[in-house]
Amino acid sequence: MNPFEGAPSPRAGQKRLAFLTRLGILWALAIFVRLVALQVFTDDSYTKRAESQHEKEHETQAPRGEILDSQGHRLAMSVRLDSVAVNPRALQDPAESARVLARELHLNEKDLLARIKAFRARNKAFMWVKRVIPQEESEALRSLYVDWIDFRKEGKRVYPNGTLAANLLGSVDKDQAGIAGLEASLDSDLRGRNGQVLLSPTGNANKPEYYAEVIKQSVPGRTVALTIDSRLQYVSDQALGAAVLRTGSSTGSVVMMDPRNGHVLAMSSYPTFDPNTPLASMADMPKRVNQAASVPFEPGSIFKTFSWATAFEVTRLKPADGFSGGGGVINVFGQVIHDHHRYGALTLGDGLVLSSNVVAAQVGLASGSTNLYRYLTEHFGFGARTGLPIPNESPGMVRTLRHWNKGSVAYVAMGHEIGATTIQLAQAASVIANGGFLVKPELILWKKRPDEDPVYTKAPERRQVLKPETAILMRTLMEQVVLRGTGKNARLEGYTSGGKTGSAQIFDLQTRRYTHVYNASFLGMAPAVNPNLVIVVTLNGAREFGGVLAAPVFREIAEAAMRIRRVARDIPDTVPPRQPKDDPRRMLAEAGDASDAPAVADPEVAAALQAASEAASNGVVVGQRLPDFAGMTLSDVLRECVQLGLQLEPVGSGLARKQVPAPGQLMAGGSRVRVTFAQ
Repeated sequence: MNPFEGAPSPRAGQKRLAFLTRLGILWALAIFVRLVALQVFTDDSYTKRAESQHEKEHETQAPRGEILDSQGHRLAMSVRLDSVAVNPRALQDPAESARVLARELHLNEKDLLARIKAFRARNKAFMWVKRVIPQEESEALRSLYVDWIDFRKEGKRVYPNGTLAANLLGSVDKDQAGIAGLEASLDSDLRGRNGQVLLSPTGNANKPEYYAEVIKQSVPGRTVALTIDSRLQYVSDQALGAAVLRTGSSTGSVVMMDPRNGHVLAMSSYPTFDPNTPLASMADMPKRVNQAASVPFEPGSIFKTFSWATAFEVTRLKPADGFSGGGGVINVFGQVIHDHHRYGALTLGDGLVLSSNVVAAQVGLASGSTNLYRYLTEHFGFGARTGLPIPNESPGMVRTLRHWNKGSVAYVAMGHEIGATTIQLAQAASVIANGGFLVKPELILWKKRPDEDPVYTKAPERRQVLKPETAILMRTLMEQVVLRGTGKNARLEGYTSGGKTGSAQIFDLQTRRYTHVYNASFLGMAPAVNPNLVIVVTLNGAREFGGVLAAPVFREIAEAAMRIRRVARDIPDTVPPRQPKDDPRRMLAEAGDASDAPAVADPEVAAALQAASEAASNGVVVGQRLPDFAGMTLSDVLRECVQLGLQLEPVGSGLARKQVPAPGQLMAGGSRVRVTFAQ
């Protein structure tokens, strides 16, 4: 037997050895090629990857632009303060670190330690401890000279005047982004563009130091100058806040405008807030609402200003034309409208001066639905936003004609079935104040970045929407409202003024009835001949009428504004006479808007409105002797009848020649008098 039988042959072994040798050479060659590729061709990319594990890119916050008033005073500005961060993974003693930080930053130690541990568990290398800390806290921490605390500069928004114009300015969040008011609507201008800094390590691992290289410059936000005058804003804010508290109203707003160019000089809201204080809860949100631009309301008799102006434009009516007072009641297509007094007859002019609902209904009917709707929307701007850069500005509410019923023209003419904001009322009033031009309200004066010239806002377009003679006529009637009508509390010392009161009863959605709570308002302008200012005051949820509550607020603001703007006085320096509190003429004037709420077919509502009308006329003297009208003109007779609360039946034209009953007879309020006129 052959001992080598079955063993591998020498040839087979040599083949296997040759194969392994070639395989080893190929493997070595592959490793060599890979090393060459790594060292020669991809060295830079791996170097950059290694460096990126040590270098850090840090975003630098761009300074937020300032907000200035028209005089250059700061309304909002940003300051650079320290924010504190740590690297949770690098803390040698988390508990001790939490104790030190909590003590100096006035934080809860237990909560802070829990946060640090949570970040360490997730292997996080960065954690904010407290952002934008006060200067004293920063100094206290820096005095410890510890290397595990990371200080980073961040901006903090500061409002140096506290609550001044707060509802207009708005506020920012913790990242300096606008979240309300002009801060939100102008955020793209104010915020700017952040930069970037590359931080490269230069120290050792135990105490790293960094070299900073700016790789992208930050671009500061634009400074924005407003048309607001902080002096006028302060007067407006103070007067409004005091009035709301004094009258027990729920909310309020004031808008002051220059009717010639549309500049909004003051815009106040109440309740208000301090934008330096972060929002505590959603319960505080109502305090941040811009009442002047975002909250529409039924304006009531203040709206008669625009109904009368429309009538003078589209009809041949004149202020001296007589209207039946209906004894204080008029039936419009089955719907009963009540007046605050049982007027027998009124001229069209006195209908506005004494704020007659019955005359207003007839004015609406004379103008017609189409004309009234067209003038209110196209000529006075109601039903559309003014275009101010204010978030959530309301367009108000003007229903299209197809949604009007037969009686709507009467109700709209007296300020119901319609919604308007205070800024819309100021814009519409400016049409009358500036001679008939619809001017767009403006809030932005100019914008600029550092080292650039200001870019001024283009002057708004002026569109003639009223005849100049109509505007002048309306100013004359509105001056009479202040001199002898429902707006006597708006008389100014040293200046003429004109205006219109409003006291719209507020509708309760739950009970579906009008309440005895009012939107008390006053729309005014001064001086009356060539107005320098338009001021609209609104007190929502008031318990009395606009002539009693809102007109004095107008007077307080307007007198201060005239002095601040150095407007020349146009009447002698005399104090306007104040009528005694129990003077029936004063009571009649102040009750002029008592029944602004529409009397509707609902018997309960009609009864409530009738009761309000009777209560408002309690101060009217009745049982007066009938004067002798012989030789008087129709307008003079009408005026006498209005003062006595009598209904006039005029016959003929010319001068009064005969009257029934005879002169000297005692007449109760609401009685009818027939006067014959002849040449």
